Amino acid sequence: MGVLPSVLIAEGIVKNFILRKGFRHYTVHALRGVDLYLLEREIVSIVGESGCGKTTLLRVVARIYIQDQGRLLLLGKELPRKISRKQELEYRKIVQMIFQDPFSALNPAKKVGKFLERPLVIFNLPDTKDRIREALKEVELPVDCLEKYPHELSGGQRQRVVIARSIIARPKILLADEPTSMLDVSIKASILNLLLQLREDHAISLIHVTHDLASAKYISDRIVVMYAGQIVEEGKAEEVVDEPLHPYTKLLRAAAPDPNNTKVKVGLTGEPPSLVSPPEGCSFLPRCPYAKKECSHFSQIVDLKGRKVRCILYY
Repeated sequence: MGVLPSVLIAEGIVKNFILRKGFRHYTVHALRGVDLYLLEREIVSIVGESGCGKTTLLRVVARIYIQDQGRLLLLGKELPRKISRKQELEYRKIVQMIFQDPFSALNPAKKVGKFLERPLVIFNLPDTKDRIREALKEVELPVDCLEKYPHELSGGQRQRVVIARSIIARPKILLADEPTSMLDVSIKASILNLLLQLREDHAISLIHVTHDLASAKYISDRIVVMYAGQIVEEGKAEEVVDEPLHPYTKLLRAAAPDPNNTKVKVGLTGEPPSLVSPPEGCSFLPRCPYAKKECSHFSQIVDLKGRKVRCILYY
């Protein structure tokens, strides 16, 4: 079997934000030359602690933010930074996003039926009623949800409505920004299983952002670990979680709850570096238990035949 084609490629993505404090301006270097690809029918999880840049990267891919440098290629065609409204609609029909908080993603003054009807109107798609009923069935919601307001639904049901809205136009790519973080533990697995089923039913590719290595391993084909605006490790999901290479990934793994291991674990200590003035070398240096003098000048990715790691220990 040959290698599946890439449906999405991000190359050298740089995204900065300008903060103003009084008369001073500060540049926050949120993404610092990030490369990412997504294959057909593949699920990629982006993992990292808060502030690492994973949600910013997802929003660049969704074109909520426009990158300052780098390029996006969708289905083999490069997408200019400035595009027409028609091109924007075509892009959003192919690439849809599932937001973290389902309640804030839904207008409390409108019924569920209006949320599901809106994408069909925007993209000028026929068979409105049939498509809406089919979308509800796919996310395992009853038809009577159409006449309910968001506050009348549970958290899990609201997230299913958001997912139904994202798939109703039959996109090729879904972008899920921590889709289970606002839900009860008992509901999380059912939402992850739903995303897996949608991948199988519609050949959807998915980028899944999370801080949870366990859910990343469960749902993903490949895991990308981010730290301080850069990718520090990448590889097959089981390999990254079970045999992490980068010291940061190792500490994330050690900090993850494991009911089979009752020993006291050492988690991450210290704070990530300031992205206003990021270091030239390894960003993880101040927190790394394996730090060497040479790390202050080393920041390149090392390719290990399928595994990638940004660490001098493997150079």
